Amino acid sequence: MSLPAPGWTAQDIVAHLRSIGTEENRAGMARFGINNATALGIGNADLRPLARKVKRNHERSLALWDTGIREARLMAAFTGEPKKIAIEECRRWAGDFDSWEIVDTVSDLFVD
Repeated sequence: MSLPAPGWTAQDIVAHLRSIGTEENRAGMARFGINNATALGIGNADLRPLARKVKRNHERSLALWDTGIREARLMAAFTGEPKKIAIEECRRWAGDFDSWEIVDTVSDLFVD
């Protein structure tokens, strides 16, 4: 797979995330109270630079959120467009919150 780029789809991003996750990272998340049931094992130190490379895209962020995968949801928050997210989408996402980490990360998108 090539390097991350702005034209990547949600599916491209998820495929890349699946290729870089580790079981060691996944296990470590539980020690910090992060729900790792859907986690691939990628830390935020790796996700944030990836998000900067793929850039913001509202529609793609909605598709990433819908995967239910922890890292894809964080990427959705990092790459969502604050001015385009509707209150109904905020409410739907909030109904899916399952750990403090998701709440903290998504709240930045909601209030930006």
